[in-house]
Amino acid sequence: MPRRKLTPTEEQRLHVKSFAAMGTKPHEIARYFGVSEGTLEKYYKEELFRGPMEANVKVAKTLYDMACDGQTPAASIYWLKVRGGWSESRDNRPTAIPDFIVALEKKAA
Repeated sequence: MPRRKLTPTEEQRLHVKSFAAMGTKPHEIARYFGVSEGTLEKYYKEELFRGPMEANVKVAKTLYDMACDGQTPAASIYWLKVRGGWSESRDNRPTAIPDFIVALEKKAA
């Protein structure tokens, strides 16, 4: 006997989107709902795509706001390293300074 056709509810769609946003793997989500991974991808394709994307945008906006507020210098530094291409180059650091030796000159008699 064939299985009945899956009819996702809005609540299920929200759950799939939330699980995907938090980084849960599709095979784990499918197991949670008791469907195959193929069925999950067939019926929840948009949720699997939008969940992680919307989460990344939300976190990126929060980080951007923190980087711009002047109160969170670490966020500013992180943003410029990752998005602005900044790096801490070791080439700009001074090399070891040689020892400074003072020698007394003898006066001629």
